Amino acid sequence: SSNAEKELAYAENIAPWDGDMCFGFIQYFRTTNSHEKILGFLDNKIATYPYFYALYYWKADYIAHYCYDLDEAMKWYRMSVRFLWKGHHNYYSPLYLSINGNAFPENIIEDYFDALIKTGKEYEAWKEILLSKLFLWTKIDLDIFKIKYLILKKMFLVAEKQCVKILQKRVQPQYSAIIYSNLA
Repeated sequence: SSNAEKELAYAENIAPWDGDMCFGFIQYFRTTNSHEKILGFLDNKIATYPYFYALYYWKADYIAHYCYDLDEAMKWYRMSVRFLWKGHHNYYSPLYLSINGNAFPENIIEDYFDALIKTGKEYEAWKEILLSKLFLWTKIDLDIFKIKYLILKKMFLVAEKQCVKILQKRVQPQYSAIIYSNLA
């Protein structure tokens, strides 16, 4: 682990704004059980690079899954989504953010939607999805969110019918994979 830390520090000296490096540090802290360093690292990067939307997402994700505080996580998801609406996702390579940090715009919006539904803010969840559809129209599929909503509300029979209905009308493989995953 000391070599990993040295390599990451070297990468940070070369390109302190790099998403791979940032996500590498987060993963390093997780694997070495240095969880207390993650929020400090992210806060420092957010202060230095306030328009890097993935940092807000990674912070929200950490707070939601490790601190179990969805209310606090929603604040950070919301900030990340707002930067997406402003087009900041166009300034960062979608390749490294999707492979390493899972920070595709649709993943961020889906996690935000999940947090809103799980905390009983259904109206706000749909408002956010519809607004996101306006700003990111090529990245949002409302049918996918309808299924996700039905699953989160434990309306499995209706969700199954919706999946079958969508599979009958869709031909794109990326939709089929998502629908089959939800169906499972």
